[in-house]
Amino acid sequence: MRGWIQKVPFVALLVMGILSSAPTEGTSQWYELRVPESPTLDDTDVEAGRVVYQERCWFCHGENGDGDGPVAPYLFPRPRDFTMGSYKLRTTQSGELPLDEDLFRTITLGIDGTAMPGWESHLTQQDRWRVIAYIKSFAADLFEDEFFDPYKAIVEIGDPPSGAEEDLVLAGQTVYDENQCWECHGALGRGDGERASELTDDWEFPVVPADLHIGWKLKGGQSASELYLRFSTGLDGTPMPSYEATLSEEERWQLA
Repeated sequence: MRGWIQKVPFVALLVMGILSSAPTEGTSQWYELRVPESPTLDDTDVEAGRVVYQERCWFCHGENGDGDGPVAPYLFPRPRDFTMGSYKLRTTQSGELPLDEDLFRTITLGIDGTAMPGWESHLTQQDRWRVIAYIKSFAADLFEDEFFDPYKAIVEIGDPPSGAEEDLVLAGQTVYDENQCWECHGALGRGDGERASELTDDWEFPVVPADLHIGWKLKGGQSASELYLRFSTGLDGTPMPSYEATLSEEERWQLA
């Protein structure tokens, strides 16, 4: 903890810089990132990951991984609490743990519209895998339990339905209206629905529905495949649910 008070002003300025600069048009989509094969890691690697975490992550996510670092109160949305094993960006079903590859994508690319930056330019692949191993240790009771193996709960993404784009969009509008997406996201997708001001996350912090007109701020990417994935997995820890059980694959593609 020593010296964090001196570090906070610099970190706050860094965060402001991240939030004020939108990604370029060529920013990679989260799901499309090619992930290298995960190496076999041992306790030495986990310790190396702890060092990376202490150098790069703790002032937002907290020394104990509980999302309550000294900078956290100044960030919106708040940093993720790793002790819950609950993550927004996953290729697994609602309520399931993320794959290691999912965590690698997020650490590599960051999360658009938040203070979470991409670390590809600052951390080697090996260090990213190591810090993932350390982050998982905050919820070791879940990640080490075979019952919660996320590789048994992967959401499959097929091909979008054929047909004219305008027909798919019109069908998607019907899905949007009938499933009351407008209650949170608004009739025009501006994030100003009638429930928008009352929404909170699982930690009872306020959250705002996505303004669907600001594509670069959509969590994980704005391609049809990315949106289909979000509708299928939900964003755990937030009010955004999974529609895997309530909408058909075709309807989810139309909505995307």
